[in-house]
Amino acid sequence: MTSYTHEKSPLVDWTSFDWWNMKWRGFSPGLQSYTTSKTVNILFAKELQRRLDEQNAPALSITVHPEDAATDASLQNLRDTLPRVVAGLILAIAPFFVNKPPQSPYTPVFATTSHIVKSKRKEFSGLFLLPVGIISENRVSAAAQAPTAAQDLQATSERAVVAM
Repeated sequence: MTSYTHEKSPLVDWTSFDWWNMKWRGFSPGLQSYTTSKTVNILFAKELQRRLDEQNAPALSITVHPEDAATDASLQNLRDTLPRVVAGLILAIAPFFVNKPPQSPYTPVFATTSHIVKSKRKEFSGLFLLPVGIISENRVSAAAQAPTAAQDLQATSERAVVAM
């Protein structure tokens, strides 16, 4: 799972873990951390797909944005992070723009069960999908498109695990 909010992720050097401990600045430091974590999900999925392809494994690694859902957690996050007036306004109009939680799994279900995905394996491998089943490579952040980003992040992660 990832989110289209990864588009806001800053460019970072994936060859070190400095970005993990970075003190984010600006309007919403928590959001910067969140968007970077969503970019990490995309990069790990891309690297996994590359490795699966190397082994000729008949598996797909796809990241999906599950749809905007008005979950209790997302609504509480708005209350906790935004000024009261802004949060109140967003909470008042949110039901008109976001789905109720039962609708949010449509894209993950499409990615895992659709005959379209299975029949077009090469087109879907390592991709990011928006609801419902829209290939959205044109919405992948610059941070997730860097040519060696996925391999750099994987190598750095493996070094970190060994060092533990």
